[in-house]
Amino acid sequence: MRQWRPGTAAGATAAGSAAAGAGTTAAAAGAAAAGAVAGAVAGEAAGEAAATQAHQKELVRLVLPGGAGAGAEAEAEAEAEAGSAVLAVADDATAALVRSQGVDHCFVVHENEIDDTNATFKWGSNSWKLHTWQKVLVVRHVHQLGFNVINSDLDVVWRRDPLHHFLVKYPEPDYWVSMDPITTRNPIGDDGPEAGVTVHHYMNTGVYFLRQTPGGTALIDKWYEIRKDMQTAGFHDQDGLYKYLSKNPESIDPVKRISTVLDGKTKLAQLPASLFQNGYSHTINQVHKVHGFTPFEIHFVWVWGGNVGKKTRMREQQYFIDPPPYYRNGVFLSFDVQPIADPAGFNEWNDTEAMVQVHLNAMDSQMRDMWHGLALAALLNRTLILPKMKCFCIQNWFENPLCRLPGEPLTKFPLSPACPADFMFEMEKLDAFATPVQAGGAPVHVPFREFSFLDNERTPAEVKEGPLVVTAKAGLTAAAHEPGAANALLIPAGLKSDSLLTALQPYVQGATPPKRVHFTNPREAFGGWSDAGVAAAYDTAAGALGVRWCCRPDKVAKEHGVEVHHQLRLRAANNTAVAAAGGVAGAAASARLLL
Repeated sequence: MRQWRPGTAAGATAAGSAAAGAGTTAAAAGAAAAGAVAGAVAGEAAGEAAATQAHQKELVRLVLPGGAGAGAEAEAEAEAEAGSAVLAVADDATAALVRSQGVDHCFVVHENEIDDTNATFKWGSNSWKLHTWQKVLVVRHVHQLGFNVINSDLDVVWRRDPLHHFLVKYPEPDYWVSMDPITTRNPIGDDGPEAGVTVHHYMNTGVYFLRQTPGGTALIDKWYEIRKDMQTAGFHDQDGLYKYLSKNPESIDPVKRISTVLDGKTKLAQLPASLFQNGYSHTINQVHKVHGFTPFEIHFVWVWGGNVGKKTRMREQQYFIDPPPYYRNGVFLSFDVQPIADPAGFNEWNDTEAMVQVHLNAMDSQMRDMWHGLALAALLNRTLILPKMKCFCIQNWFENPLCRLPGEPLTKFPLSPACPADFMFEMEKLDAFATPVQAGGAPVHVPFREFSFLDNERTPAEVKEGPLVVTAKAGLTAAAHEPGAANALLIPAGLKSDSLLTALQPYVQGATPPKRVHFTNPREAFGGWSDAGVAAAYDTAAGALGVRWCCRPDKVAKEHGVEVHHQLRLRAANNTAVAAAGGVAGAAASARLLL
């Protein structure tokens, strides 16, 4: 199977014939959370059963308006790599764009739901909703050409080719769709349709398979038919289909796990959560590992921080393939956080507030380390590699009894291999972070890399190996190499920024600076900013990076006299003021967090 490249042109895998020698399957990708250009990489069926191996590998891909710009060359590159590919293009201007990049196999979808191709493309906007309905038009058009269709949003990563699963092993459903569960009802090792299927479960149409059958035709035709009424009611494509199906009769076969809808015309199945996953079920409770499966795909919903958060979570899993300069260009800085002990038997505790206190204390300590590590990266003008941090509660938008989703039994703490960055930081602010480092100086932007950056096979050895290891030590008067250790540097503890920069410059700058500098104790290494104005600007910018943690259950908050939320905040290690969670009760909660 061709390697997935979400870093350049994320989209949908191509598939094979509906039956051996009978037609071809296409993949149509639509506009998802990430933007207006959807793409796809052809999947190959090598290694599957003989019937699947016979399938042709062709691709139909939707490109929506707004595709001009930085992504155009990547789109063309992906087409070249994919081999035989066909673009389904939503307007003449985009057709001209893809032709200008040397892509000739395309057709224009003249039926257009999009009101304004120049409108701001934002989740929930009217333009965004109409873009989602454009996917329905294109999928229907492709389906009418005789193809099966796998639809895949931009924020989906494919790990394996699903053709054998859909076309050979489980050929009965006309329509497979995700309903976004965070765990599965299926027995261990069961890869069939998800148990408990019903159209009254909210569905996520970011990933679905539409078979080239009369039942598939009935489904996509009905979806197309209801579009105007649903648009008038303010619904996007996903809500529209759910609203229609959930208000009409279904017949459920609990043995086959199939719901028959549309007056008996269409057989609908739910994609099994252990194989078709989301950001929570794959990276947090890791339900696929419980079942011993390698998932087919991961749809990176249940992720915080917008597109930056999604890309970072993909990078943490080493799925997002960036261009080589991302891994090798520039100079880097890493640092250690102070060790956080794992409380004995934590995963079996039955006291939500006690568990929340463990989490918030761990966060507070690591946010202090981050305050100092980020300052060091800014001062030395280096790209920051995030450390592996620990968290003992999930981040959510509603209550987390026992620090987990209600009733969810599989999540284990601390999260492994580390806490996702979007559970701790406002990702768009972290991505744009900049601060002055000298009085009157321009702000310095501090790029960051994910916590798994040094584990990634794409990161070169010159970055991973042999960093200059810096340790701050009380009682020293000058920086010096440790005896017999050319890559180990000792510096005086507690130096302010100007003195620290002077002490470090001979070792970290020059014609051949070390590719990576690693600080073992950033709290002691960075003693604060020399200029009060710089210090204030840094505190303001860094202080805004922490997320508003959510949430204690209301009952727990009232019982302990605290707020349901808590604001995480980066702050200096010697600053005992803790950000209030809100009001008198918040101050009381904060008082217990002093380390």
